[in-house]
Amino acid sequence: MRRGRLRADRCADTGPQSAGGTSRRDEAPFRQWAPLRQEVEARTEQLRQRAELERWAEDWERSGRSPDYLLTGERLTLAQRWLQALRESGQASETAQVLVESSQRRDLAFLRRVSDSIGQYALGAAEQQPEQSRLLSLAALGECTPTPSARRGLMAALASSHLRIQLDGHTDTVRHIAWSPDGRPLATASRDGTARIFDARSGRSLRVLPSGGAMVEGVAWSPDSTRIATVGRDHVVRIWDAASGEPLRSLTGAPDSSTRAGARWLVGSSRSRGSTGSLTNRASSIRRRRP
Repeated sequence: MRRGRLRADRCADTGPQSAGGTSRRDEAPFRQWAPLRQEVEARTEQLRQRAELERWAEDWERSGRSPDYLLTGERLTLAQRWLQALRESGQASETAQVLVESSQRRDLAFLRRVSDSIGQYALGAAEQQPEQSRLLSLAALGECTPTPSARRGLMAALASSHLRIQLDGHTDTVRHIAWSPDGRPLATASRDGTARIFDARSGRSLRVLPSGGAMVEGVAWSPDSTRIATVGRDHVVRIWDAASGEPLRSLTGAPDSSTRAGARWLVGSSRSRGSTGSLTNRASSIRRRRP
């Protein structure tokens, strides 16, 4: 009687065997040892991914490598990730690699065409719609692929997006700009031989201050915004009445015609009754007063 019970207990402990001959007792370590279970599950998932990628590659081969069977979008993203894992384990087939690489080339060419088209549109619309052009160019560069036209579109949009007003009138390079202390007009110095006073709000040219054809390198305002000094290539500092544009004084012999700090000092210390004078004896004083 006891022998029968002992045999039954042993059979209960052992349990039925699986089709492959694995008993419940054999499966217990697999269920209880997490690293082993995770490794087996990872290998199983990798085999599934490999089979799926191989199926895509076989379909592409059967179609005669038709472009219609190349991967795009989410499938291409998955294939790239799966192929990288297969390469690391040495299980990537040549057909699967060729499929993914061909799909990547076509996808990159498509993104380049899109980026180029967006860049050309942004470049043409930058002046009228700077904010929209800026956003489109950024999208082309970040979400598609960088192209020269997308970069040019972004630069044009950035240049136009902050433009509030344009000052016209000079015929050559503007060398210097100075705002008046009261913030209303501003003065410019240009290589066309003139300085100009503009209304900052409207952009209208108020006064033209000629310098006898000499390039004007710098311009400065007096602290009370009533006088302007210009510095030219002819080594002459000219002081003007800001309201009328009439010359008040000219000082010759400037040792450095582009010294804007000297112009600021001179216009602040000049008097409206002044006449033509010399800067030879004032040069050292100007240099000492520079910050």
